[in-house]
Amino acid sequence: LFAKQKITRFSHLSTADFQTSNATLQTSNILLIDNVGMLSALYQYADFAFVGGGFRQGLHNILEPAVFGMPIFFGSRAYRKFDEALHLEKQGVAFSVPNSEKLKAKLLQLIENQEERQKIAENCIGFVKENLGASEKILNYLEVNFFDKSIN
Repeated sequence: LFAKQKITRFSHLSTADFQTSNATLQTSNILLIDNVGMLSALYQYADFAFVGGGFRQGLHNILEPAVFGMPIFFGSRAYRKFDEALHLEKQGVAFSVPNSEKLKAKLLQLIENQEERQKIAENCIGFVKENLGASEKILNYLEVNFFDKSIN
């Protein structure tokens, strides 16, 4: 399955030649985003997300793809200090993968099982909804614990 996929790197597309870039995208199965600042806007078009940083310095934002209800993959070394990664992994919607073979196996499983992907989507979106309002919770905590209400 993976050997037959055409991958296009975003950095190799030409903004000057829209027709050629569009034709390249039409024949590609995978668009690899290899620049900074675009991912949050592109997750809505994806079926799966592999979020960087999990093999080295620390996991990048996995909440962005979770909002769009997709299976999320990341490296298996530097993610345990991120609560959202642990919670999503426990719910079976995010997957730490130690190598390309494990990633391939899980991707194949999910590609073949639409019902499992639907459950993952529901659980991702449920997780996001359950955790809405963080700013309000933080402000309430600060107000209760740090601000003197007698001062106007």
